[in-house]
Amino acid sequence: MSLDSLLNLFNRFFTLCGIGFSLLLSRTTTYDGRTMRLTGPRRLRLFLEQSGGAFLKLGQILALRTDVLAPRYTSELMRLLSHVPKESFGSMEAVFIEEFGESPETYFAEFSSQPIAAASIGQVYKAKMVTGETVAVKIQRPGIREQFENDFSVARFGADVLSLLRIAPSIDWHEVVEEFVAWTRRELDFTIEAKSAQTIARYSSMRPLTHIPHYYTEISTRRVLISEFVDALLLVENVIDAIRRDPAESDRLREEDGVDVNVMAEYFVTDMIRQFFIDGFFHADPHPANIYLLSGNRLGYLDFGIIGEAGKERVTMLQMLHAISERDMYVVAKSLFSFARFAFAEDLKVIDRLESQGNKDKIQKALSKIEEIMVDNMVESLHDIFDPWYSAMEAGRNAAAGRKVVTQYSASRAFSRLVKTSRGYSLYFPREVALFFRTISIIDMVALQLSSSFNFLQALEQFFKEFPLATAERLIEEGTYKEEIGEHIDIQNLSYEEMMEVKVMEREQLTLARERLADLVAHYAERYDEVRTILKS
Repeated sequence: MSLDSLLNLFNRFFTLCGIGFSLLLSRTTTYDGRTMRLTGPRRLRLFLEQSGGAFLKLGQILALRTDVLAPRYTSELMRLLSHVPKESFGSMEAVFIEEFGESPETYFAEFSSQPIAAASIGQVYKAKMVTGETVAVKIQRPGIREQFENDFSVARFGADVLSLLRIAPSIDWHEVVEEFVAWTRRELDFTIEAKSAQTIARYSSMRPLTHIPHYYTEISTRRVLISEFVDALLLVENVIDAIRRDPAESDRLREEDGVDVNVMAEYFVTDMIRQFFIDGFFHADPHPANIYLLSGNRLGYLDFGIIGEAGKERVTMLQMLHAISERDMYVVAKSLFSFARFAFAEDLKVIDRLESQGNKDKIQKALSKIEEIMVDNMVESLHDIFDPWYSAMEAGRNAAAGRKVVTQYSASRAFSRLVKTSRGYSLYFPREVALFFRTISIIDMVALQLSSSFNFLQALEQFFKEFPLATAERLIEEGTYKEEIGEHIDIQNLSYEEMMEVKVMEREQLTLARERLADLVAHYAERYDEVRTILKS
């Protein structure tokens, strides 16, 4: 790292410290012309907002992580999706000139210098091509890549501090930060976003109610993205805000705009589940500012900077989701333990290389017996999680008064409890499984905000009606889309530094998996005679 880079990093660190201490010492603040008392959630939101850069982006991601933060924090952080400071047009124009060699006013037939949207990474402007098409032009903020790299270093240091002080010890802060770094670095290359949008548009082409804007990949660059301008769209963020202020807005939308929010909430969830399981290639950041509604009950997506890719192993997750819809907790438990075998496999490879055959057989038998015991125990835990949720779903179906109960037992809360309970059984989830749980939490939260009568269980039933389990399993096993994805975009196209980060993370995960396995065997050997007998034999 050069001296200038090091000085910039220190300056950034002390600036963040100043913002943090100022908020900690203040009791009130003026925001949007109003004096507000500073609570914990407000202090966190204002810190991330005033810090800008990668911290603003981190706050937007955390706003959707109901599995990481309490609802009062995520609700406050949702404000970060729309309250983003705007960059001056002069500095944004300079970025465009660097990419195209001329100003946007001369490149386009028409160009409005007033941004129609502002995000943490870029700003969006409306323009008209010389060929007549109206387009949206997203320009990356100047110097944002360098600022983000400094922020990544500060965020890693923050994760070290939080872990050392054991603040919220149930949260793996390093995992949260590294996930954030990996996703954000890909977002900084707009050409990846354009190709991702093309791929999702192709998969969605057979679904007339799903709309994906056209992206001009042939002229877009790493820092300037040109896409179709979608007229008369209803941004879900604005729809949710309008309904929150006046519930009668739902009726107006249905009568005047041809949009039924109850229908759209369910369609949004089933469409996202379709992307994850059937396509295996999905929009992994479907927050309210990235989704829009069109007349005729059509659903659209914006901002394809964060895209997820799921492998064939997702068939087991699909079986788990089907078992949840069928209320079969035994199959849910068995599915969860099939995920855990990924963690055990690495430990067993070491054992296979170093241990004698007798010890290997003994450990294999002990693990099989432990799994049987754990599955039986987990079935009881799963009933504790899902039975109240099922009751809430039924109450929501049968009575308007049950809607509050449905909100209380949302799917995101049930799945968050599922993840937390699984940790107690020493289960390690691969990245794609963790991403699945994260996506479920996001889409459930958005659907419930869009429609208070939304029923996740009913949405699951609708999905499996369209894609029966056997049909969905066949589509996944055939790998219908795997080759096509590789032809258009390489999601794993990482730099050397990013590859090294991944390797470090993998080594850390392997070390933790080994420790968990040793603790697991010792724990059950102490409590169950059948396990102790196997180890002693």
